[in-house]
Amino acid sequence: MMKRICLLFLTFSMLLISCSKNEMEEITPGETTVTEAIGILGEPIQVKTSSFNKVDEMFEFEEGVLQVEKKQVKVIFRKPYEEEEENLQYWREKYKDASSTWNPVRAPSGLGYFELKYPQKGAAVIYDSNTEKVIKVIRYEPQQ
Repeated sequence: MMKRICLLFLTFSMLLISCSKNEMEEITPGETTVTEAIGILGEPIQVKTSSFNKVDEMFEFEEGVLQVEKKQVKVIFRKPYEEEEENLQYWREKYKDASSTWNPVRAPSGLGYFELKYPQKGAAVIYDSNTEKVIKVIRYEPQQ
């Protein structure tokens, strides 16, 4: 009986994790409007003007942040979904056939942050060399 309860709990937990993961994946930069995104993710926690570009708005959700320009989702910022996504090798393998760039990122905390960017895939990750983990996943419109 206890084994069945544990199995049921584990199944339910995995279902919850996969549902929250898939909600953010339903949003496509350059195609999804902010109204559609709110329909998928619910009301944002807060909305701010971008500190880099005063035209863009930043919609913060529990799942991540959407950068919106003229009511269109432009960029998605989120944390890695699973421990596997925290590994830099996961991203190198996922996009092994795509060209990439590797650049240092200016960070308030100092040195050690790098961006691995795949322009043709519309994807990038921010890697913290101090912890040896990917700390942010970024999706945007692919560049041809």
